[in-house]
Amino acid sequence: MRRVLAFLNNIGFRRYAIKLVEMLEKEIYGEVGGYEKYIQKDREFDKKAFDKAPLKDLAKENTFKIFSMYGDHQNNPKRIQLLEENCFSIYPEGFVDSVFFENPPKNS
Repeated sequence: MRRVLAFLNNIGFRRYAIKLVEMLEKEIYGEVGGYEKYIQKDREFDKKAFDKAPLKDLAKENTFKIFSMYGDHQNNPKRIQLLEENCFSIYPEGFVDSVFFENPPKNS
């Protein structure tokens, strides 16, 4: 999975890597943002959603820590540096959207 996420980032499909990380987080912790709440033992952690999560057993292994580096970092320089190191690319130039999924020009 880590290779897939790095690949998506390197070929200009960063937005898809971010969505895949969000989906994995929801499948493991029951909600987007659940990882941080889980590791900090936050009182707002949704235990009911976690109990229903199909991949909740992966939470014990802390597998999502690896996947989270490929997610959305919203101006977090430390996380962006980690992403650059793991994708062997310089942010943001290496993560520009691919031309293959640009919107086609509208006919006049």
